[in-house]
Amino acid sequence: PPPPAYNSEMEPIRERPHRLPDSHHVGQKAVVFTVCIDESKTGLHRPEIADPLIELLEKSLNDHNCRCAIYCIMPDHLNAMIVGNAEDSDTKQAFVSFKIRSGRWLTSNSTLRWQKSYWDHIVRYFETWESQARYIALNPVRKGLAETVLDWSYAGSIGCNFSQIIEDAFD
Repeated sequence: PPPPAYNSEMEPIRERPHRLPDSHHVGQKAVVFTVCIDESKTGLHRPEIADPLIELLEKSLNDHNCRCAIYCIMPDHLNAMIVGNAEDSDTKQAFVSFKIRSGRWLTSNSTLRWQKSYWDHIVRYFETWESQARYIALNPVRKGLAETVLDWSYAGSIGCNFSQIIEDAFD
């Protein structure tokens, strides 16, 4: 591992944990997760990779009483807005379960590997889920991979009506 960084007084700089406490992911919360492929590889959007990933995401969501308002599988990463269905739903555990299952599947069936960590963002009261959904949906359009949101084959919802999510997000 790299040597620790030091401040001007030559004391080690302590890195703050970048994760919120687990309790922040429990309940009827909306959390946006992003996980990237390691080593800048691409290929997640190929049907033989994306289709099994969607199935594994659905299984993990069901196991933790969650739904996915919107997901988008890009060539090198996946975005998903996971929402808890009940007070005991756990969005973080749903995503971690998906990452483990899909990581095993990727290792057995491809040369792709997830990066070690992932990003999560709890949609706060002053934000709107619609703005987050719009950002996720527009990802392939911004990258020049699709002309419209609905042209991208690997964006959708699990446990929600995707057409309604898109309509609400762009209304």
